[in-house]
Amino acid sequence: MNENNIDSTNHEVEGIDANREIVETKVEELNFKIAEVKKPGFVISYQDSVEAIQPAYVSVYKFKEQKEQYQE
Repeated sequence: MNENNIDSTNHEVEGIDANREIVETKVEELNFKIAEVKKPGFVISYQDSVEAIQPAYVSVYKFKEQKEQYQE
């Protein structure tokens, strides 16, 4: 896990720490995308599995819908 995974979602990348930092966004296409790699992780890939030696710590975008405010 490194900066090359920025355009990936946190569901597509192995070895991410479960305690992610959340960054709210108004852009729905960014939902669950990795915003920043705070601390790179290290994984070992085997033929049929991946083992996280040190999980990566990342911040992840979370889409927050903005409600329309009506003016009377």
